[in-house]
Amino acid sequence: MPYTAVVEITGAEKADEIRGYVRFRVHAAVIETLKGKALDHIEYFETREAPAKGPEWSSRVLVSLQKAPDGSLFVPDNGYVFPANSAVILEARKAARKP
Repeated sequence: MPYTAVVEITGAEKADEIRGYVRFRVHAAVIETLKGKALDHIEYFETREAPAKGPEWSSRVLVSLQKAPDGSLFVPDNGYVFPANSAVILEARKAARKP
């Protein structure tokens, strides 16, 4: 289930650290769903190189997520999270309408 949305980060905590990477559990309010089922709130995992701080609270980002076998959502790579400015959101809307 691919899922893409503009979200506002409402919280994040370190979930674990493995071999030089930190995985964060991120909580976010959904501002606009671009692909996938419309949701009000999501929780997902994001991995960053250690040492790292988690996503900044109250920041707005465009995020594309995948579903893990256990049902959790995760950022598949570093290239799937963008600042949610008007130009990025416009391009994401265009891409979401393509078949």
